[in-house]
Amino acid sequence: MVVSNDPGQCAAIVTYSVSFNDNCAARTWRKRLVWRADRASLGTTSNSFTVTDGSGNTATCSFTVTVNDTEVPTITCPANVVVSNDPGQCAAIVTYSVSFNDNCAGANLAQTAGLASGSSFPSGTASNSFTVTDGSGNTATCSFTVTVNDTEIPTITCPANVVVSNDPGQCAAIVSYSVSFNDNCAGANLAQTAGLASGSSFPSGTTSNSFTVTDGAGNTATCSFTVTVNDTEIPTITCPANVVVSNDPGQCAAIVTYSVSFNDNCAGANLAQTAGLASGSSFPSGTTSNSFTVTDGSGNTATCSFTVTVNDTEVTNHHLPRQRRRQQRSRPMRSDCHLFGQLQ
Repeated sequence: MVVSNDPGQCAAIVTYSVSFNDNCAARTWRKRLVWRADRASLGTTSNSFTVTDGSGNTATCSFTVTVNDTEVPTITCPANVVVSNDPGQCAAIVTYSVSFNDNCAGANLAQTAGLASGSSFPSGTASNSFTVTDGSGNTATCSFTVTVNDTEIPTITCPANVVVSNDPGQCAAIVSYSVSFNDNCAGANLAQTAGLASGSSFPSGTTSNSFTVTDGAGNTATCSFTVTVNDTEIPTITCPANVVVSNDPGQCAAIVTYSVSFNDNCAGANLAQTAGLASGSSFPSGTTSNSFTVTDGSGNTATCSFTVTVNDTEVTNHHLPRQRRRQQRSRPMRSDCHLFGQLQ
């Protein structure tokens, strides 16, 4: 006889009968009839019978009852697990429980995928699968996922605000700096969102520099700082050498043209005359001081000066009274400018 186990039992109730017969009636010889209903254990059970009559004659028979365990075990996994990473870690310790049951003792649980309970689960989603197998080879499976979300914000550090002077002859300065960042998970990326890269030539003035670090989970952190380049370079200015000229004919003055040059490391410097007369002016007889100041956009200044001397070299005209001409012959000649003064 081959039967399956009774539901939830590691056995089966089996009913059978054994029949016998003999040539002598029971009143003369003793005959034994066997009928049995019993719980047969899992596996194969041998059953043997002997019939004995009154004369001691015997006969035997036997058969087996095989109870097959065809009941599938039960297994229960937890619901899908979603947690945040442990502080400072790109993972989380996760503990869980998988339960199973079988009608027969001795079923074994095996994990076929994923990590054991109490393990450090990495950021992301891990699938965990289990199989329970009983002694008869019946199996059942279950699975669940553990998702570790990286919710930790990266850290980022910008340098303090930078203040430097311009590089010589330049309206800028080469500035190098360092921005550091860190994250609990590898793979964070740093991006500059404003300003100039380290090692660039920063122009005179203030430049704002901003940075953002983004990790693989989309968490971000930002920082910023400024680079101020102060123009501390003095402009250069060149005045002409002192000018000495004679008066223009018939004039107690002379038209004088000159040039003042200047230069600065930054554009936009302005030249101003602080004393004297502009180039192309009529400079009077005598000495005129001319001063200039150049001022750049940062307020740095430079000055220079020179003189324009107009000598009256024109002789006295000859339309004076005779007596005056005789007097003039007896003394040095004077210019028209001096004579004009005397005539006044």
